[in-house]
Amino acid sequence: MQGGRVMNTNFVEKIPFDFSFGIPLMQVKIQGKSYQFLFDTGAPNVIGKELADQLKYKTISTVDISDSQGVKQKQKTILVDELQIGDVLFKGMAALIIDYNKVFELGCLKIDGIIGSNLMSKLYWQIDYESKEITFTDRMSLFDIPQEHYVLPMRERWSQKKPLVRITMDRMTFNNVTFDTGATGGFSMVMGAAKDHIDSLAIFTMKGSNSVGVYGDGGSSDFKYVMIDTVRLGNLELFDQLIEFESKGAMTLGNRFLKGYRVILDWHQQQVILIENLGFDHKKEEHFGIRLKFKEEKVYVGALVSGSYAEAKGLEIGTQILQMNDYNLRSVNDSLGCYMIKTRMLDQLDTLQLTFDRNGMETQVMLMKQDFTQMKQKS
Repeated sequence: MQGGRVMNTNFVEKIPFDFSFGIPLMQVKIQGKSYQFLFDTGAPNVIGKELADQLKYKTISTVDISDSQGVKQKQKTILVDELQIGDVLFKGMAALIIDYNKVFELGCLKIDGIIGSNLMSKLYWQIDYESKEITFTDRMSLFDIPQEHYVLPMRERWSQKKPLVRITMDRMTFNNVTFDTGATGGFSMVMGAAKDHIDSLAIFTMKGSNSVGVYGDGGSSDFKYVMIDTVRLGNLELFDQLIEFESKGAMTLGNRFLKGYRVILDWHQQQVILIENLGFDHKKEEHFGIRLKFKEEKVYVGALVSGSYAEAKGLEIGTQILQMNDYNLRSVNDSLGCYMIKTRMLDQLDTLQLTFDRNGMETQVMLMKQDFTQMKQKS
C-alpha cells in the first residue's frame, strides 16, 4: 500500500470537486477515460469492482479492512499501472477492490473508486470548501498560509497512511480520531472507557443505525449527545459544542466540521493546517427524531431519539414508512431513494406527515421538528 510513484515534479495542480453529497467527489483518469472518485483521507485507494472487472486488474494480495462502522472483511488488492489526476501522473499505486453497489446509500454516489491516503501521503494537499477546489503540489511552500491558522499534529496508520489526530474534550482525551474527508458528520466519537461519564452528561439519546460504511450499517448502536465545555484540536479551541458519542464503531472528524476551514494536509511534517472560513459551531440539534434506512426498495426507521415526539406517536426502529408528505414510499426506486439522500430531505422539511405500518395497519401521524438540546432541561 505504500508503493507507487508520482511522475511529475515542481508542479501545482488544481481540480474542482463536487460536494453535493457532503463529501468531495473528483474526476480521475485511467487509461484515458474519466471516472468519478471520492477523495477520502480515511481510506486507502479503492477501485470499484465493476471498474476493476472492466479493466481486468489482477489480484496481488488479500488484506483485512475495517470500515467506518467497525465491520471487518477481507478484500482483494490490485496494482493500478497508471492513473491521472488533472495533469499529474501516478504509477504503480496499490488499491483495494470493493463493490459499492452492495450498500444502497453508497451506490447513490455513482463513484468508481477512492483516492485514498496512501496516494495522498506522497504530496501536499489543500481542500478549499468555499471554492470547491482541491490543490496539490510537491512543494509545501507554494500554499498561501496566513499568519492566523491552526495546526493539528497528526500521526499516520502505517499500512495505509491514514491520518489520525488527537482531540481533547474537557477531561477526556481521544488519541486515534480519523481525520476523515470521506465522512459526512462532524465529531463522531466512541464512548469507550468514558461511557459512565458520558451517560451522566447526556442531553438526549438516539438508538439504531445513523450511518453506513462500505459493508453496510454495522448494526444498532447507542448514541449519546453531550454539551462539551471545551474541545481542543491542536491549538484550536471550541467552546460549548454538542458532540455525538457512539457505543461502537470508529472515531472520525468529518466534513460537517472540515467545511468551515481551508484544510492543508502535510504527511511529511505530520500536521494538518486549518485556516478558518466560517469555522464550526454546533450548539443545537433540531430534527424530527428519526433517521431513515433504505433496504430492498423500502424505507424504514433506522434510528430513533428516545423520548421524542416520533417515539410517542408509535414509531419504532424498523418501522416501515409508507408515505412521507406527498411521496409514496411503498416501493422506492433508486432515483427517488438517491434523491432523498442527496437532498437530505428530512433536514429540509419543517413538518412531516407520515403514514407507517403499525402491526399491519396503516397509521398516520404529523411530526414537528424538535430542539433536542432542550430535552434534559424539560425532563
